[in-house]
Amino acid sequence: MLRSLVGSEMCIRDSGGGVTEEDRRLSNLPYFSAVPISTYESEIRKLEELQDVLGDLPTVFSAGFVKVDSKPIRHTLLDQCARWRDAFVSHLTNRMLSDLRGLYDFIAIAEGELAKEVQDGDIETLKRAMKCIRECRAMNIRVERMLPPIVDAMVMLKRHPESVKKSTLDEIDDMTKAAQDKWTTINRKALNTREQHSGAMDREAQFVKQQTAVFEERLGDVVT
Repeated sequence: MLRSLVGSEMCIRDSGGGVTEEDRRLSNLPYFSAVPISTYESEIRKLEELQDVLGDLPTVFSAGFVKVDSKPIRHTLLDQCARWRDAFVSHLTNRMLSDLRGLYDFIAIAEGELAKEVQDGDIETLKRAMKCIRECRAMNIRVERMLPPIVDAMVMLKRHPESVKKSTLDEIDDMTKAAQDKWTTINRKALNTREQHSGAMDREAQFVKQQTAVFEERLGDVVT
């Protein structure tokens, strides 16, 4: 019982937390920490240049009276270049799309939680609102780390229009621009909600503290 009361008080009062050591560690790492954007571009460019070289090779080689048809091997090498190029591009674009969609899902859930009205004494709804605010604060670290590098990656990919579908570029571009506005709005709403419920938080924390004191007094009477 005592543990439950103390836990409730900490949950109510801890509206500014939610930022873990992992969040802080990640905030100090580049978004593309394992493989930087420059490496992606370097490999894509190498493969594009190799495709150009292969495309310019003659289809038939002559060595004296021997003629060699190079079309099969050239076709195979061109296909391999395209596969590796697409692998680099797909890995990059799939990660960006996955993270952006995850952010959109988070925003949708947060909007629903922050829209709920908290009545006096409704501790469960208040705790849900505070949990959402803590999660928004933690997510803000990730968003600040994620969006600028995605913009940089888009600039790089647009320099290689033959290596990435325009529809994919347009989708990521539109999602990134909208995500910036959506996140600014929901983050501001979380801050406003925290301020709006500060009075209820203080009252509920005080109520829980009083309950804890009464329980401790009764426990002391039983023990003695």
